[in-house]
Amino acid sequence: ARAKKPNSLTWVHLACAPVGDDGERMPPPACRHFVGKGFCKFLDACFYDHPSSSDTTSTETGTQQQKPRTLSGSWHRRKTNNRSKAGVFRTWLLDTFGEELLKSGSGVLDVAGGKGELAFELENLSRIPTTVVDPRPLYLANFVRKMRFGFYWRSSINSREASIHPFVTPQSPTCFPQHLRLFLDAQLLLSLPP
Repeated sequence: ARAKKPNSLTWVHLACAPVGDDGERMPPPACRHFVGKGFCKFLDACFYDHPSSSDTTSTETGTQQQKPRTLSGSWHRRKTNNRSKAGVFRTWLLDTFGEELLKSGSGVLDVAGGKGELAFELENLSRIPTTVVDPRPLYLANFVRKMRFGFYWRSSINSREASIHPFVTPQSPTCFPQHLRLFLDAQLLLSLPP
C-alpha cells in the first residue's frame, strides 16, 4: 500500500492535532456537510467544527465560505417514513369507500401490488377479499410475523377502532390474498372487453 501524503488535516481526533506556532492545537476543520447544507447527521458528536450561522470561517486559501443554509428553505428534501404506507392507504380506502362497497362483488383488485402488503392487510385486518395482479411473487412472511406479534395493534395508524375488524386478533387464522401472476402488456389490454 502506498503511504499517504501527510498534510495538516490527517489527524483523527483533537488530541492528535498538530500544535501551531503559538502553542495552541489547531481547531478541527469545518464540517463540509454542515457548511454546504446547514445540517450534519452526527450533530454534536461530529468530529468536525459546525460554525454558527453568524460565523464565517476562512479556508486555507483565505477565501470566505458561505454561511450554512437553514432548513426552512424548500431546497431540503424531506424524508418520508414509508414503513406504514399500506396501513395509511387501507385506512383511507375504508374511510372513503366504506367496508360494504369494498366487500361488494369479488372485493378489491390490487394491480401492481408489489410484495402484497396492502392486500394482506385488507384480507386479514379488515376481512375484505382481495386479489393481487402482479408478475412478481408475493412475500407475505414478514406481514404474517407482524400480525402474530401484534404489531398492527400497536401502530398508531392501525389503532383506530374502524381500522381493524373487531373479531381479528393476532391469533386469528391467516388468510392469503388471491394472486394472479400476470404481466399486462398493450396487446392483452386491447383484447379486454370495454
